[in-house]
Amino acid sequence: MSNINLLRFFPSLSVKPSFSILLCYMMINEPDHLANDELLNELQQRKGLIPVSIDPEKQKLIWTDLGMYHFYEGFFSKSLHVYSSLKVDIVSFTTSLDILEDDRIVSDFIYPAGFIFHAGHCRSTALSKSLARSRKNLVLSEATALSQILPLLNGGAELITGRDKRMYRNLVLAMCKHRVQTHTRAFIKFTSHNIHSFDLIHAAFPDVPAIFLSRDKAEIVASFRKEPPGWLKAEDDLEEKVQGFLTKAAGIPYVRLTQIDHLAVTPENLSHVLSYFNIDPDETELELMRSQFNYDSKVEFNRKIFKK
Repeated sequence: MSNINLLRFFPSLSVKPSFSILLCYMMINEPDHLANDELLNELQQRKGLIPVSIDPEKQKLIWTDLGMYHFYEGFFSKSLHVYSSLKVDIVSFTTSLDILEDDRIVSDFIYPAGFIFHAGHCRSTALSKSLARSRKNLVLSEATALSQILPLLNGGAELITGRDKRMYRNLVLAMCKHRVQTHTRAFIKFTSHNIHSFDLIHAAFPDVPAIFLSRDKAEIVASFRKEPPGWLKAEDDLEEKVQGFLTKAAGIPYVRLTQIDHLAVTPENLSHVLSYFNIDPDETELELMRSQFNYDSKVEFNRKIFKK
């Protein structure tokens, strides 16, 4: 089997200087393509096997065995970077995308406790990393596959089909596999543009509490101009894009999506934010999650103190 680079499956990843040391670990074996029944057999034998990305051109789903690795990182892509540096002999497979129609792929999962939507640069990463400080929490933060699947489904509210809901639901639950013994809850932080797919996501998970972190549009735009998001294209009107996020969220009933100002995401107010997810951690776990706010959310492993 030939070697390939992980970036083939994660074209949206940008390799930053802080991760340059990982480049020599980014080569893995070309994944075997499995028939659906073969994949089901692997899932029984490999507790850590979850879908991680989609090849839209070939209509393939990429699966990787992540073992018992706990995602502390602020983004799912960074977790894959780190894991690839720790384990050289990574096991991966591909399957046809239609395996997501098979409910048998979602046995032994942790049902989501909460969804986090946001308009971008609204402390969503700080919140997701705070949650991840507790090893009770499985946190999927802007996972590539959850965005890649959306254009391949019908999408709009009037066009949502049972197949759409089943495939999206099964993808989420397969990613929320109970890999780590201490995990008892699962949270998903979506990419900012995923708010436009809220109708589909809610249709697949109507009972999961969801929040939307908001901020003044001018502040978001100014922040994005300093650090452009990966989804921004040269032809995009940034202000129009951000306004689109805010407008979409504003049109969703409060009972489905609770809007929270980003300034409310603080260590002092963390228990109140968690209450929207019906979570009431004990004081020890709460203090552990609060401790994350002492550090810069964009830097991994608490190496940089947060400066207000």
